[in-house]
Amino acid sequence: MSLKDPYEIIAIAETKDTARHRKKALGVSLLSSALTLALCLGVFFLRQQRLEDALSRTVLLSSADSKGSFRLPDGSTVWLNRNSRLTFDGEFGDRSRTVLLEGEGYFDVAKDPSRPFVVQAKNLSVKVFGTRFTVTSYPDRAESVCLEEGSVCADLPGEGQVMLSPGQMLVLTEDGGLDSIERVNAWDHTCWIDSRLVFRDMPLSDIALALEHWFGLRITFSDAEEAEDILLSMTVKPGDSPDDILPLVATLSHARYSRPADGTVHYILK
Repeated sequence: MSLKDPYEIIAIAETKDTARHRKKALGVSLLSSALTLALCLGVFFLRQQRLEDALSRTVLLSSADSKGSFRLPDGSTVWLNRNSRLTFDGEFGDRSRTVLLEGEGYFDVAKDPSRPFVVQAKNLSVKVFGTRFTVTSYPDRAESVCLEEGSVCADLPGEGQVMLSPGQMLVLTEDGGLDSIERVNAWDHTCWIDSRLVFRDMPLSDIALALEHWFGLRITFSDAEEAEDILLSMTVKPGDSPDDILPLVATLSHARYSRPADGTVHYILK
């Protein structure tokens, strides 16, 4: 007998009600009834527990075309970038506040020394008590943590714990190992939470990073070093699409660009 549904239990009992086997059949029948009742009660309580667990779990979602901000039970705030998902249990626990992130989230964590705030992603776990930082964990991108304010402790499988200070960014390899810890402009990686992007004499390479987070794109250049030397000023307003902004970047930087089938935007600098 195979159980296709873990919540469904099937009991089959066969007896021969003859004069010779009547006593034995009665005992088997009673035993079968008791077992069936016990199994049914077990299934009921299992279903009830699963239902209660499901009801106590909260899932926050953002679509492919939108970003959103949410207030968590402890007073912390999270902004979810496009195609992101945050899962956590009800009101958090007594000892910790743990969330599971898929996609990209910017966290402004409420201080609570007695309960660390933990963000779990695919290959890393980030622990804080109160700070501002971004965690990126998309399936097709390198996982990373970028710290804007405070301090975080990133726990990496096989690598141990790594402490970050403001303005540092930790990047993982594809298999979850430590790739690099870089000094960055945190705004490039957190500005997507604002209602608009304003660039004033900013390097094209930094603008590209901001646009990657804003539109969910991957932008590359024919000459990465030259992209650092080109300074541009521009504004990205709510409602602007990639079709509005990508040609503008090309015009301002005197470049050409292409969008291959894999979704990458490639600028050819003249």
